[in-house]
Amino acid sequence: GGPELAGQRLRWARCRKGWPLAAMAVRGGISTATAQRMEVHASGRQIGLEFWLRLAAALGVDAAWLLLGRGTHDQAAPALGAAAPQPERLQSHA
Repeated sequence: GGPELAGQRLRWARCRKGWPLAAMAVRGGISTATAQRMEVHASGRQIGLEFWLRLAAALGVDAAWLLLGRGTHDQAAPALGAAAPQPERLQSHA
């Protein structure tokens, strides 16, 4: 299930946000015409990667899902088991 083409996933993510096409275009830093082309015609190949990455970030979706349909639509979470940054320990000089 789910949208099969990148353009369909893009439209799904935009509609989930409740954004009109022009709002997504502004947030993604692209023209409305380009945004429309991406939704209607794009399989992910005709449009530069930078535009897809910008839109994925603006829409709050995972770029791999948006472009390739892999994984889930939620933005990628930090890797499981990754060490959390530790605060530096302060040593008192008494």
